[in-house]
Amino acid sequence: MTDRMHLCLVTPEFPPDKHGGVGTLMVEMTCGAIAAGHRVTVIHIDRSSGCNRMQEETWRGADVVRLALTPPKWLRWRLGELWAIREIGRMVRRIHRNSPVSGLFVTDGSGYFPYGTPSNIPLVTALEGTEYLFHQEMNLPRESEFVFDLQRRTMENSKILVANSNYTSHAMPACYGLKNQAIRIVYHSIDTTLFSPSDDVPVEEGLIVFANSIERRKGVYELMEAIKLVCAEFPDARLKLAGKDVKKGASGEPLSVELWNSLPPATRERVTFLGPLDRSTALLDLLRRAHVCVYPSYIETFGYAPAEAMSVGKPVIYSNTGPGPELIQDGISGLLCDPSSPAEIANRIGHVLRSPALALGLAGNARLTALRMFNRESWTPRMLELFAEAGGARP
Repeated sequence: MTDRMHLCLVTPEFPPDKHGGVGTLMVEMTCGAIAAGHRVTVIHIDRSSGCNRMQEETWRGADVVRLALTPPKWLRWRLGELWAIREIGRMVRRIHRNSPVSGLFVTDGSGYFPYGTPSNIPLVTALEGTEYLFHQEMNLPRESEFVFDLQRRTMENSKILVANSNYTSHAMPACYGLKNQAIRIVYHSIDTTLFSPSDDVPVEEGLIVFANSIERRKGVYELMEAIKLVCAEFPDARLKLAGKDVKKGASGEPLSVELWNSLPPATRERVTFLGPLDRSTALLDLLRRAHVCVYPSYIETFGYAPAEAMSVGKPVIYSNTGPGPELIQDGISGLLCDPSSPAEIANRIGHVLRSPALALGLAGNARLTALRMFNRESWTPRMLELFAEAGGARP
């Protein structure tokens, strides 16, 4: 084990607030470091409350600073972003004065340290994939060159960039024009004890599950077209989608409502949008009951959702783009599909629904793959070694 470190995590997502992949990563890092005997301080940035306040508490052994930041109204937008960056830096300095910080940890979308870190504290940045990478991959324009530059500068100031897949390690530097950066690849960890098979939960024949954000880049439009084909062939087939609406549809309604309304009445009866579910209870139960889980994303950098379904021991259909071929060996530990082809998505679903032997084999190999690739016990020591490396210490 490395010498005892004091790690400071700066994040826009952290429990008990609802969170996605960034919050999950920060929880994994917090709990892993605490369990290994290190000190952790989390600065949870809230930019949406409309007020300025600070609240300090303890969460599972970590010191947590809830920092609500709303720039003065007289500041223009760009100056307001710089004001928030200054306030974050001040908080880090305060924490560092009270107990020297060994390393800072942020994600690539933060842009919190474009001008360097307070007291030159070593910075480790997790490459999770930003909106700018997703926009680039989907041939969409950048929304803000200013924010893009804050993110790029923060990554350039990092001692180490930690990519969550081999794909990410190439795609993110190419998107941001990063050169000569130290990049390490560490796949995310999954709670394979929680996300595990259960003999007490029966599989529901024909149940197709999608558990991800409801947005275009997740392939939901193509999935709607595919489910029409599947329902025409399989009388018991039905699709349940768990996840929050990220954006509204063209009509101004939530995208889930718009997608559901676009289906023929006969298909509509077999498609259910469940909204966001608690991951450790309702979502876990849904995954365990699934016959097959489908994730036809256009762009991901890792894919927590398919990895968790694999850990539960489910046949998983994932995209053949991005990190898909890294996570799944096609035909052995899952199936890969072209996310732009509803016919191919439907074809892959059909393979699983009509072949119990194939479903059983894919499910067993998926579980074994998750235990080997996404194991928490090996992930935490690897991440802690990177912080020691960033600080110049010997692991």
